[in-house]
Amino acid sequence: MTYRIGVDIGGTFTDFALYGEDDGTMAIYKQLTTPADPSVAVLEGISVLLDRNEVTMEKVEAVAHGTTLVTNAVIERRGAKTGMLVTKGFQDIPDMRLEQRYDLFDLRLTFPSAIVKRPARREIAERITVNGEVTNAPDLKHARAAISELIETQTIEALAICFLHAYANPAHEQAIANMARTEFPELYVTASADV
Repeated sequence: MTYRIGVDIGGTFTDFALYGEDDGTMAIYKQLTTPADPSVAVLEGISVLLDRNEVTMEKVEAVAHGTTLVTNAVIERRGAKTGMLVTKGFQDIPDMRLEQRYDLFDLRLTFPSAIVKRPARREIAERITVNGEVTNAPDLKHARAAISELIETQTIEALAICFLHAYANPAHEQAIANMARTEFPELYVTASADV
């Protein structure tokens, strides 16, 4: 008999389900989430679940998990103080968004503020077309200075690199991300094309 395990990591509890593939049996378990390191609760919970049901890990065919931790962090606006590098001319896009409202006639409708505030954004002169062609290569020296300034003036702990059309050609994001990881190892660096 083989089994599957499902894990849901929530802000308060981590829930577990053990499903028997052959006979459709189901067992559940719940324990407190370990916020400092959610993997601790996951590993402990799986062990307890398997022990209580006398199942060995060798019989587990798959483990699937989901979590609301990231969603909660975004909603609650907590997490690392983040800076953002954007293509020159697009610094205000997070504030402008699509200029659409889901309730067209509600004149008092307000949107939540951007996660990365305007003072923590810097423009980098670079451009890639929608087809992935490079029309303007980034200046790594300028990017390095922008990152230094964000660290000094905005005390950022993380850096998001979000260039136009990086999905078509991630070369510019990758070059700056590699430089940032090497020269600013204390920063957590994420490139949009990688996400």
